[in-house]
Amino acid sequence: MSSTPSTHNVSPATSLIQQRGYVLTIIHLIKAELYIVRKRTLTRILLAVALLIILLSTLESIVFTYYTRASSAESYKVSYCINAGMLNNCHPTATQLEVYKQQQVVSVSNPLRLPGSLSGIVKTTLSTFLPVLIIILIGILVGSEYSLGTVRLMYTRGPTRIQYLCAKMSAAAICILIAYVVLIPFNILLGLMANLLSGIPQSLTFFSATWLLHALLFSAIGAFGWFVWSMMALCFAIIGRSRVCLQIITKAE
Repeated sequence: MSSTPSTHNVSPATSLIQQRGYVLTIIHLIKAELYIVRKRTLTRILLAVALLIILLSTLESIVFTYYTRASSAESYKVSYCINAGMLNNCHPTATQLEVYKQQQVVSVSNPLRLPGSLSGIVKTTLSTFLPVLIIILIGILVGSEYSLGTVRLMYTRGPTRIQYLCAKMSAAAICILIAYVVLIPFNILLGLMANLLSGIPQSLTFFSATWLLHALLFSAIGAFGWFVWSMMALCFAIIGRSRVCLQIITKAE
């Protein structure tokens, strides 16, 4: 009787079915993660906070625009002379001061119009204030996994840890994509409505296929920055939770 173990060859069809089953499991887990995020009250609170931040940023631009427009042209005499480099014997005419004031109104109200509104929200709001919200959102994903027991059940049949991690990473990417699709148009529309107070019409001379491609790439770079923050939060949350679980198991023993 031969002692060599018999090799079990897996057919290509069986291997393909297993691969499809692996991917389908991840897809089902992504749906479950998105369902958890959608049903959490904290998710709605984070969305409301993000919209409030954008609203306050737009309100700030409105206040500065209104103040600049309401100021008299004579109040810009000193600023005009400093920018012109004529501190001595500077006597600008009323027309020059009015033109200079109009330039200041255009500059201050630029965040309310395209392309300034897109650049402002991606560079400032989405990159400075809102990454904290995505970090909290990723904490929800990791926290829900521990509360559901998918970490503690390490040796049971079902999805593997790699599948859970892939699902969480994919769910984080989808949440970031949804946030960008919601927040950027909201900021642009809000800015266009607020721009009516400035009296400066929205010009579309900048719009072209090249600009649209650059805008998409610019937004994608900002979204990738969010994704990096989310992955860092995911790693630190898993490490922190794992240490807590290890301490609890050690004390229980």
